[in-house]
Amino acid sequence: MNLLRRAVLAGLFFVALTALSFPTKLKSPVSRPAAQVYEFSDLRDPKLFKSGSESLLVTHCAYGAYRIGQRDIDPDFALLITAMLAERFGERLAGMKVSLLAASMHLNSARSLRDSMDRAYTGLIPSLLNDVKKVGCAEDDNRGGYRSDEVPEHASPLIVAIDLKINDQSFRARSVVAFPFQYPPVKWAKPEDKERWNKAADTAVAEAIARLGDQIEQRLFVVAATSQSPAASDSAPALPTTPIVPPAPR
Repeated sequence: MNLLRRAVLAGLFFVALTALSFPTKLKSPVSRPAAQVYEFSDLRDPKLFKSGSESLLVTHCAYGAYRIGQRDIDPDFALLITAMLAERFGERLAGMKVSLLAASMHLNSARSLRDSMDRAYTGLIPSLLNDVKKVGCAEDDNRGGYRSDEVPEHASPLIVAIDLKINDQSFRARSVVAFPFQYPPVKWAKPEDKERWNKAADTAVAEAIARLGDQIEQRLFVVAATSQSPAASDSAPALPTTPIVPPAPR
Protein backbone atom coordinates (compact mmCIF):
# COMPACT_ATOMS: atom_id res chain seq x y z
CA MET A 1 0.00 0.00 0.00
CA ASN A 2 1.61 3.29 -1.08
CA LEU A 3 1.96 6.27 1.21
CA LEU A 4 -0.68 8.34 -0.58
CA ARG A 5 -3.28 5.63 -0.25
CA ARG A 6 -2.41 5.12 3.41
CA ALA A 7 -2.77 8.84 4.06
CA VAL A 8 -6.14 8.99 2.30
CA LEU A 9 -7.45 5.96 4.17
CA ALA A 10 -6.25 7.39 7.46
CA GLY A 11 -8.07 10.65 6.72
CA LEU A 12 -11.28 8.88 5.70
CA PHE A 13 -11.15 6.70 8.79
CA PHE A 14 -10.73 9.76 10.99
CA VAL A 15 -13.73 11.41 9.35
CA ALA A 16 -15.76 8.24 9.90
CA LEU A 17 -14.93 8.38 13.58
CA THR A 18 -17.00 11.51 13.97
CA ALA A 19 -20.16 9.43 13.62
CA LEU A 20 -19.09 6.82 16.16
CA SER A 21 -19.06 6.59 19.91
CA PHE A 22 -16.37 5.22 22.18
CA PRO A 23 -17.83 3.78 25.39
CA THR A 24 -15.32 4.41 28.16
CA LYS A 25 -15.68 2.66 31.49
CA LEU A 26 -13.91 4.16 34.49
CA LYS A 27 -13.66 2.86 38.03
CA SER A 28 -16.58 3.95 40.16
CA PRO A 29 -15.99 5.65 43.51
CA VAL A 30 -15.57 3.25 46.42
CA SER A 31 -18.39 5.02 48.24
CA ARG A 32 -21.05 7.40 47.03
CA PRO A 33 -20.66 11.04 48.13
CA ALA A 34 -22.62 11.93 51.26
CA ALA A 35 -25.03 14.83 51.34
CA GLN A 36 -23.17 17.84 50.00
CA VAL A 37 -22.33 20.53 52.52
CA TYR A 38 -21.57 23.00 49.73
CA GLU A 39 -23.44 24.46 46.77
CA PHE A 40 -22.53 22.59 43.57
CA SER A 41 -23.10 23.88 40.02
CA ASP A 42 -22.35 21.96 36.84
CA LEU A 43 -21.53 24.67 34.28
CA ARG A 44 -20.04 22.45 31.57
CA ASP A 45 -21.04 23.21 28.00
CA PRO A 46 -23.60 20.51 27.04
CA LYS A 47 -22.46 20.81 23.41
CA LEU A 48 -19.22 19.10 24.40
CA PHE A 49 -20.96 16.07 25.92
CA LYS A 50 -20.99 14.41 22.51
CA SER A 51 -17.86 12.78 21.12
CA GLY A 52 -16.43 14.33 17.99
CA SER A 53 -13.47 15.73 16.13
CA GLU A 54 -12.16 19.11 17.21
CA SER A 55 -11.13 19.85 13.62
CA LEU A 56 -10.86 17.93 10.35
CA LEU A 57 -8.79 20.68 8.70
CA VAL A 58 -5.15 19.62 8.56
CA THR A 59 -3.94 23.21 8.88
CA HIS A 60 -5.94 23.80 12.08
CA CYS A 61 -4.13 23.60 15.39
CA ALA A 62 -6.81 21.25 16.78
CA TYR A 63 -6.60 18.86 13.83
CA GLY A 64 -6.42 15.22 14.91
CA ALA A 65 -7.73 15.85 18.43
CA TYR A 66 -10.69 13.60 19.10
CA ARG A 67 -13.00 14.48 21.98
CA ILE A 68 -14.41 11.68 24.12
CA GLY A 69 -17.72 13.21 25.15
CA GLN A 70 -19.22 12.78 28.59
CA ARG A 71 -22.04 10.70 27.08
CA ASP A 72 -19.45 8.03 26.30
CA ILE A 73 -17.83 8.12 29.76
CA ASP A 74 -19.17 6.20 32.74
CA PRO A 75 -19.31 7.28 35.51
CA ASP A 76 -19.77 11.00 34.97
CA PHE A 77 -16.87 13.33 35.76
CA ALA A 78 -19.10 15.23 38.18
CA LEU A 79 -19.65 12.11 40.30
CA LEU A 80 -15.93 11.32 40.41
CA ILE A 81 -15.01 14.87 41.38
CA THR A 82 -17.66 15.24 44.09
CA ALA A 83 -16.63 11.86 45.50
CA MET A 84 -13.05 13.12 45.79
CA LEU A 85 -14.21 16.35 47.42
CA ALA A 86 -16.25 14.43 50.00
CA GLU A 87 -13.41 12.02 50.78
CA ARG A 88 -10.63 14.58 51.04
CA PHE A 89 -12.33 17.66 52.44
CA GLY A 90 -15.72 16.75 53.91
CA GLU A 91 -17.04 19.45 56.23
CA ARG A 92 -14.21 21.82 55.39
CA LEU A 93 -16.14 22.83 52.26
CA ALA A 94 -19.28 23.68 54.23
CA GLY A 95 -21.03 26.77 52.92
CA MET A 96 -18.77 27.17 49.89
CA LYS A 97 -19.77 27.43 46.22
CA VAL A 98 -18.23 24.79 43.94
CA SER A 99 -18.60 25.09 40.16
CA LEU A 100 -17.47 22.52 37.60
CA LEU A 101 -16.56 24.66 34.58
CA ALA A 102 -15.09 22.04 32.26
CA ALA A 103 -13.96 18.42 32.18
CA SER A 104 -12.54 17.10 28.93
CA MET A 105 -10.94 13.93 27.60
CA HIS A 106 -9.13 13.81 24.26
CA LEU A 107 -7.03 11.42 22.27
CA ASN A 108 -4.76 13.49 20.04
CA SER A 109 -3.63 11.70 16.86
CA ALA A 110 -2.42 14.82 15.08
CA ARG A 111 1.25 13.93 15.10
CA SER A 112 0.82 10.52 13.49
CA LEU A 113 -1.79 11.78 11.00
CA ARG A 114 0.34 14.73 9.95
CA ASP A 115 3.36 12.47 9.70
CA SER A 116 1.48 10.26 7.23
CA MET A 117 0.46 13.31 5.20
CA ASP A 118 4.00 14.67 5.28
CA ARG A 119 5.40 11.44 3.87
CA ALA A 120 2.74 11.28 1.16
CA TYR A 121 3.15 14.84 -0.07
CA THR A 122 6.56 16.40 -0.55
CA GLY A 123 7.56 20.00 -1.08
CA LEU A 124 7.75 23.20 0.92
CA ILE A 125 4.05 24.10 1.00
CA PRO A 126 2.81 20.60 1.99
CA SER A 127 5.48 20.49 4.66
CA LEU A 128 4.25 23.78 6.08
CA LEU A 129 0.60 22.75 5.91
CA ASN A 130 1.29 19.37 7.51
CA ASP A 131 3.75 20.59 10.12
CA VAL A 132 4.29 17.59 12.40
CA LYS A 133 5.43 19.93 15.17
CA LYS A 134 1.87 21.20 15.62
CA VAL A 135 0.38 19.22 18.45
CA GLY A 136 -2.47 21.43 19.61
CA CYS A 137 -3.68 24.99 19.95
CA ALA A 138 -2.35 25.41 23.48
CA GLU A 139 -1.21 23.18 26.31
CA ASP A 140 -3.79 24.61 28.68
CA ASP A 141 -6.81 24.48 26.39
CA ASN A 142 -9.76 22.09 26.51
CA ARG A 143 -9.31 20.88 22.94
CA GLY A 144 -6.66 18.25 23.45
CA GLY A 145 -3.54 20.40 23.19
CA TYR A 146 -0.24 19.10 24.53
CA ARG A 147 3.55 19.49 24.29
CA SER A 148 5.51 17.14 22.08
CA ASP A 149 7.78 16.17 24.98
CA GLU A 150 4.88 14.93 27.13
CA VAL A 151 4.60 11.55 25.39
CA PRO A 152 6.95 9.26 23.41
CA GLU A 153 7.28 10.05 19.71
CA HIS A 154 5.21 7.12 18.44
CA ALA A 155 2.42 7.33 21.02
CA SER A 156 -0.83 9.30 21.00
CA PRO A 157 -1.52 11.33 24.14
CA LEU A 158 -4.69 10.74 26.12
CA ILE A 159 -5.36 14.10 27.76
CA VAL A 160 -7.72 14.90 30.64
CA ALA A 161 -8.28 18.48 31.82
CA ILE A 162 -10.56 19.72 34.61
CA ASP A 163 -11.51 23.30 35.48
CA LEU A 164 -13.13 23.88 38.86
CA LYS A 165 -13.97 26.99 40.84
CA ILE A 166 -14.48 27.17 44.61
CA ASN A 167 -15.88 30.50 45.70
CA ASP A 168 -13.63 32.95 43.82
CA GLN A 169 -10.64 30.65 43.34
CA SER A 170 -10.06 28.81 40.05
CA PHE A 171 -8.36 25.42 39.90
CA ARG A 172 -7.13 23.55 36.82
CA ALA A 173 -5.78 20.03 36.78
CA ARG A 174 -4.47 18.13 33.78
CA SER A 175 -2.89 14.77 33.02
CA VAL A 176 -1.37 13.15 29.93
CA VAL A 177 -1.06 9.39 29.41
CA ALA A 178 0.57 7.74 26.39
CA PHE A 179 -1.70 5.48 24.33
CA PRO A 180 -0.16 3.18 21.69
CA PHE A 181 -2.92 3.54 19.05
CA GLN A 182 -4.30 6.42 16.99
CA TYR A 183 -7.95 5.83 17.86
CA PRO A 184 -9.92 4.61 20.86
CA PRO A 185 -11.77 1.33 20.35
CA VAL A 186 -15.35 1.40 19.09
CA LYS A 187 -18.13 -0.49 20.86
CA TRP A 188 -17.66 -3.64 18.78
CA ALA A 189 -13.87 -3.75 19.29
CA LYS A 190 -12.10 -6.70 20.86
CA PRO A 191 -12.44 -6.98 24.66
CA GLU A 192 -8.67 -6.70 25.12
CA ASP A 193 -8.62 -3.45 23.13
CA LYS A 194 -11.43 -2.03 25.26
CA GLU A 195 -9.64 -3.10 28.42
CA ARG A 196 -6.42 -1.39 27.31
CA TRP A 197 -8.32 1.81 26.52
CA ASN A 198 -10.32 1.84 29.76
CA LYS A 199 -7.15 1.31 31.79
CA ALA A 200 -5.40 4.24 30.11
CA ALA A 201 -8.48 6.47 30.47
CA ASP A 202 -8.91 5.55 34.13
CA THR A 203 -5.26 6.33 34.83
CA ALA A 204 -5.52 9.74 33.17
CA VAL A 205 -8.74 10.67 34.98
CA ALA A 206 -7.47 9.47 38.37
CA GLU A 207 -4.25 11.48 37.99
CA ALA A 208 -6.11 14.65 37.02
CA ILE A 209 -8.58 14.38 39.91
CA ALA A 210 -5.78 13.65 42.41
CA ARG A 211 -3.88 16.72 41.22
CA LEU A 212 -7.06 18.76 41.51
CA GLY A 213 -7.41 17.67 45.13
CA ASP A 214 -3.78 18.52 45.86
CA GLN A 215 -4.25 22.02 44.46
CA ILE A 216 -7.36 22.61 46.54
CA GLU A 217 -5.61 21.37 49.69
CA GLN A 218 -2.59 23.60 49.14
CA ARG A 219 -4.20 26.79 47.91
CA LEU A 220 -7.54 26.78 49.68
CA PHE A 221 -6.59 25.39 53.06
CA VAL A 222 -2.82 25.30 53.66
CA VAL A 223 -2.15 28.78 52.28
CA ALA A 224 -5.25 30.17 53.98
CA ALA A 225 -4.24 28.67 57.32
CA THR A 226 -0.74 30.09 56.97
CA SER A 227 -1.96 33.58 56.13
CA GLN A 228 -4.39 33.58 59.06
CA SER A 229 -1.88 32.44 61.67
CA PRO A 230 -0.36 35.27 63.73
CA ALA A 231 3.27 36.17 63.22
CA ALA A 232 5.76 34.57 65.54
CA SER A 233 6.54 37.91 67.14
CA ASP A 234 2.86 38.52 67.78
CA SER A 235 2.16 35.06 69.13
CA ALA A 236 5.11 34.87 71.51
CA PRO A 237 4.06 35.54 75.11
CA ALA A 238 5.34 38.76 76.60
CA LEU A 239 8.21 38.35 79.07
CA PRO A 240 7.31 39.27 82.66
CA THR A 241 8.80 42.56 83.81
CA THR A 242 9.84 43.53 87.35
CA PRO A 243 9.21 47.14 88.28
CA ILE A 244 12.29 49.09 89.30
CA VAL A 245 11.80 50.54 92.79
CA PRO A 246 14.23 53.29 93.84
CA PRO A 247 16.03 52.70 97.17
CA ALA A 248 14.53 54.34 100.25
CA PRO A 249 16.38 57.44 101.53
CA ARG A 250 18.66 56.89 104.59
